[in-house]
Amino acid sequence: MVQAHIYYFGMVQGVGFRYTAHRFAKQLDLTGWIRNLSDGRVETVVEGSKETIQDFLSHLDEHFHQYVKKSDINYTEITRGSLDFEIRGTY
Repeated sequence: MVQAHIYYFGMVQGVGFRYTAHRFAKQLDLTGWIRNLSDGRVETVVEGSKETIQDFLSHLDEHFHQYVKKSDINYTEITRGSLDFEIRGTY
């Protein structure tokens, strides 16, 4: 099990990005969270198997390819696991 910490750049706020990511994460049984950042980026932490996280990322890329200009992904081992996937407020 791994944790992916991802920042999305582009027009990723106001287009349903967080809610779609939440739905995909729930369908794939992933845990973590997602939130808008005040600078226009979206930040998410996703926990699960690397293959399932790759599926999650592919789903988001397919759905939002016209809005995402770039994403930065960093994989680490899970230090403390989340119990669910939640949408957080803007930070």
